Amino acid sequence: MDRVSGWIEKSGEVLVVLRYLRAAGAKDFALCRTSEDFESLVRFVAIGTDIEVFRDPQLPLRGIVDGAFIATATSESTKWQEHLLLSVETRPDSVISRFSDLDCPGPELLKSLEQLRGQRVALGECPDFNLEDHEGLISASKGGIDGPR
Repeated sequence: MDRVSGWIEKSGEVLVVLRYLRAAGAKDFALCRTSEDFESLVRFVAIGTDIEVFRDPQLPLRGIVDGAFIATATSESTKWQEHLLLSVETRPDSVISRFSDLDCPGPELLKSLEQLRGQRVALGECPDFNLEDHEGLISASKGGIDGPR
């Protein structure tokens, strides 16, 4: 927790990827802006959830989805293998993003952006959360339980 708190203090935000035990690849995402956000997220998730935290800022395209945002997103996304789109709005009583879309750029991204028109979002190339831990990524399984994700 101390390391993540230091990252938040330094950069103002960390991206958290949640991968659930025996959930057929289901994932959730959160943008934690305070240590309290991160600590509440860890308390909230089930035992066995993989919690992966990125130190460096992710998803650099931020704003309210409108025509100009869609044009920029469509142009930028051609450089990416895979995009990650998150609504900044969270689920009730949680810091987990209310909406996420993880896919190859193309028609699906445009469809998701149209669905989120008027809402504040974060978008960028999806970071590789399958990598081993390194100086910019730490992960742990809540409760230390390993298994298929």
